[in-house]
Amino acid sequence: MKRLLPAMLALVAPVALAWPPCDQAGLSPPVALAHEAPTYPAAVRAIGIEGTVEVALTILRDGRVGWVDIVRADPPGYFEQTAVDGVRGWNFEPAREDGAPIECRMLTRVRFTLVDTVGAAGLSLAHDRPDPVYPARLLADRIEGYAELQFELAADGSVLWPRVITAMPRGEFEAAALAAIRSWRFPPDSENQHMTRRFEFRLPDSTLGEVPPMVLASAPFPMEVTGLS
Repeated sequence: MKRLLPAMLALVAPVALAWPPCDQAGLSPPVALAHEAPTYPAAVRAIGIEGTVEVALTILRDGRVGWVDIVRADPPGYFEQTAVDGVRGWNFEPAREDGAPIECRMLTRVRFTLVDTVGAAGLSLAHDRPDPVYPARLLADRIEGYAELQFELAADGSVLWPRVITAMPRGEFEAAALAAIRSWRFPPDSENQHMTRRFEFRLPDSTLGEVPPMVLASAPFPMEVTGLS
């Protein structure tokens, strides 16, 4: 086995080099156009399991996702298939080199959490309950954290007496969560409800250019590759 390993790595190396990392110097990186979170499996949600899946993928020259493979899952056996199915539906403005679209590789982490997750984009489709805005300084410093709040509901569905239960790190995350919660609106018949919400502030899932070479061994070569024999 020890003798076979160097030979296996030698075969894998050209494949690993076939795609440049999506954040390689000199490239314009891909831009997500459709990047919906994969569906949370209903049966797994019902039993309260959370987890993460790391997915290796290539982005084709037309912006579609090409080859996809699971790198690791924690816990294993719950989220892998739905993560792959979700990632396959993503669409990008492709990476470019000297203005021409090229294929590239990336590793992304898909999180399945039972709490509100605040992404770096700070966007929400719910106009009556907008997400908190990720504090710019903490985003620039690549700091993640959370804030958990309690509040009551008024007769008109507005929020009363929002207060922070816990936050880490203290300061900007809790201020962002409070600012968002104060603008929330619920149906008018929600009076006297006591509610708790926890917001996880998470950096973008994609960590580029870190696909393990052995994972790429099963992948096809890009459409056009030069300098390989």
